Amino acid sequence: MIEQLIKYAHKAMEAGLVVSSSGNISVRLAVNSFAISSSGAYLGELKEEDISICHIDDPAKREGPEPSVETPLHRAIYLLRPDVKAILHFQSPYATTLACAKTLDFNFNFIPEVPAYLKSIKVIPYSNPGSPELTEDIKENIMGHDCNLLILRGHGQISFGEDLKSALRNAEFFELASMIKCQGLELNTYNPQTIKELQDYEKA
Repeated sequence: MIEQLIKYAHKAMEAGLVVSSSGNISVRLAVNSFAISSSGAYLGELKEEDISICHIDDPAKREGPEPSVETPLHRAIYLLRPDVKAILHFQSPYATTLACAKTLDFNFNFIPEVPAYLKSIKVIPYSNPGSPELTEDIKENIMGHDCNLLILRGHGQISFGEDLKSALRNAEFFELASMIKCQGLELNTYNPQTIKELQDYEKA
């Protein structure tokens, strides 16, 4: 899993989802532990020595270097969503532009990949990176299995999934949807029945 974490960290950089030392990535290792990129690590250059092993139920227990400042939000998602096996916190250009917009219609249901893979998208009000307030707001919005992406206002995004591949896929499709939305055109959106059918797509 460590090799896979490194592989998908590099892929996130190659896809243009992270810039410099922004962003962090993690993967669930067992029932009570996860591996996460360390504080200040460049995902595009991530190596084994840049990875910390953290415990889900005990924040004081860890191995390796100082983990990302965003470790509490990763821990909260793993704790409350047993279905989640991988998390990518990213700041891609188009998606982050929308996260920073003064006003925005957050309906992204105009390409099928959004309801099919991201399901619903939750919007989290701004709190400082790594703050307890941010973690608490995330806890309040991730219950249930109908959400695979969070927009952090003025900050970035969090994508998660059943494995590293799906977490990266969700982030890439959201960046595509954000790029389309940034064109400023009036977009057709799907009706509720179509959205429900697309949300059930992976179950078929």
